[in-house]
Amino acid sequence: MSDKNDWDINRVLFEFCPTIFHLFIAVPRYLERISRRHKAKMKYLGDKLKEEQIVSTETNFLDLPLRYLMGEEIAGALLKFIDSSVKSNIDSLEAHHQPAFLKIVKDMVANFDNERSNLWDRLGEILVLNYFINRKGYKLIDIEYTLKNGKTIDYLFLDNYGQKHLLMEVLNINLKEDKVEDKKGLMALLNHRTDVKYEDKTKGLLITDMEFSMIIQPVIWAHSWILQEFKDSVMNYGNPHKVLEPCILWFIENRNTKQYNFKFGPISEIL
Repeated sequence: MSDKNDWDINRVLFEFCPTIFHLFIAVPRYLERISRRHKAKMKYLGDKLKEEQIVSTETNFLDLPLRYLMGEEIAGALLKFIDSSVKSNIDSLEAHHQPAFLKIVKDMVANFDNERSNLWDRLGEILVLNYFINRKGYKLIDIEYTLKNGKTIDYLFLDNYGQKHLLMEVLNINLKEDKVEDKKGLMALLNHRTDVKYEDKTKGLLITDMEFSMIIQPVIWAHSWILQEFKDSVMNYGNPHKVLEPCILWFIENRNTKQYNFKFGPISEIL
């Protein structure tokens, strides 16, 4: 990637992600470090293509401004939405929660290699937090709450009635087209992922060890046709004692203005 591309990416981030840009990207050493790793990833993919090899790679944060520069308007709209969600959380959180939250944001931006990325997992955590504190009226008590078995849970909330504490673990699920054949298969996949997550977090604990009740909040990442086709199944998935209704990120395109409006929340509120 040329120096001009570096400058162009910085310009896009400054325009579409002013909050994130000023938090992290504007720090020269930090920017240089993640830019160097992103260049290495681009070279890796280029070499694989030259060798006509098939390679699977996950989108990382710096891919988004690059895709915008290549003509994908939706990438710029997604950057704006991510930045507004980050800002909304920062504006709402008490000062002592800020460092832990910014760690999540930093991990979203910088934690990637040639094939893997934490973009969607961390974005899911950011969007869930924003939904519960700014739309549901929950109060954040702790981030990365530690259980007696040493495991950590993403968030500890006080509900919108100010009566009940709730431990919430965000579970990001990527529904790939080749993994979803029918309703039965989808339900089996969701049950497996939520059961594994719940058992892992509570391993070795007795009921008396759990100071607060714990629930899993799935976030499903999938193509729109999958979400549309299996809407009713996903909407009715979960139970009030263990798993909440899955959330999704959805967008609507205004064909006249070529603008995109993103929405996040439980699938029953979105579709």
